[in-house]
Amino acid sequence: MNFVGWDKTVSTVSGDVTYTAVYAMSYVLGDISGDGVINTRDLAILRQFVVGKISLTDEQIARCNVYEDYNADGSVKINTRDVAVLQQYIVGSIDSFR
Repeated sequence: MNFVGWDKTVSTVSGDVTYTAVYAMSYVLGDISGDGVINTRDLAILRQFVVGKISLTDEQIARCNVYEDYNADGSVKINTRDVAVLQQYIVGSIDSFR
């Protein structure tokens, strides 16, 4: 996670000021393993996650969203579409996810 800055909140009732550190995740989309390379290892991890054999961290789930699909509540939707897109990228059929 990378530090972005500070968020300042002022209470209109008491006048208290609160500062909250703001961080943003930085990651490479498709690099699920986090090793800096998008390859068949990432594809294997994604396949295992989609069929429910493994669980992933929130950051890994964000890295999986190569199809960029979301549920109605705004959460990331990971499914076989992501598997297909990642596979296409790895074999060179597409050169980007966006």
